[in-house]
Amino acid sequence: MNAFRMSAFLAAVTLTAGLVTTSQAAAIANFTDGAGATADGFTGAAGNGWSSPWGTASSGVPVQTRSVISDSPLTAGGGNYLSIDLKPNATTPAISNGNVRRTFVKGAAGIDTSQTIDIQFDFRLDSPTSARTNNSDFVTFLDNGDINTGANQTWSITSTGTTGHWSFNNGTRDGVAPAGIDSGITVVTGIVYHFDVVLHDGPTAALTTWDGTISYTDETGPHSATQTNLAYRSAAIVPSGTFQLYAGAALGKQVTYSFDSLNVTNTPEPAVLGLVGMAGFLLRRRVR
Repeated sequence: MNAFRMSAFLAAVTLTAGLVTTSQAAAIANFTDGAGATADGFTGAAGNGWSSPWGTASSGVPVQTRSVISDSPLTAGGGNYLSIDLKPNATTPAISNGNVRRTFVKGAAGIDTSQTIDIQFDFRLDSPTSARTNNSDFVTFLDNGDINTGANQTWSITSTGTTGHWSFNNGTRDGVAPAGIDSGITVVTGIVYHFDVVLHDGPTAALTTWDGTISYTDETGPHSATQTNLAYRSAAIVPSGTFQLYAGAALGKQVTYSFDSLNVTNTPEPAVLGLVGMAGFLLRRRVR
């Protein structure tokens, strides 16, 4: 290999290595600190990769209780988790909903929204599924700078009492309500569902996509469902950075659920990893 080719090769190696330089920051919420105004508590404080404490909102005058407990952990290692109890007003209105949300730090000091973002978390329904009978009985996870769902949201995953399944919501990048793609996974009381949402940054809205995986283990073994190349509901190229858990219950119904292990990080694209692997292979050949 002559000097010119060696220089070009080394430049290529340097470039590909630079492509996988991802932000080392992470936004983590394990509720380790319990209740209170600390970074990993609830409602918490800024820190651990978050720009603010947990926010809460509700409508329909529900009686909503949010508390950190450790009675029935969602993870094998035990520990605290967030338990939420949503019970509508006994008479009016017919639908009530509640929301918990938190925004991660973006940019040089946090999550780089120009790179791939990985969002993982655990969820368990603790109330009977028999109480979930229609679209008013729902649970939705989403990214939206506005409170609850709306035209500005990017990705979302939903379950309603109508189907009883989890659905990946595939948008049309124009603010119109997304179409649900049935995962085939039924929401069962007491089962811990692990969610993995991967956001792929693109130079335009049309090239910005997301993938979702839902996995769980029951007495028959492990199960999972994945959808790739999904579109945002809005025309946004980057997410708002506000993760939301939004749930509703119809008149007179009570919904109790648990949430834990929210982790937001940057991750390199598989194609970039492949380039680095190839560069390393060629370098080894050169050394020999």
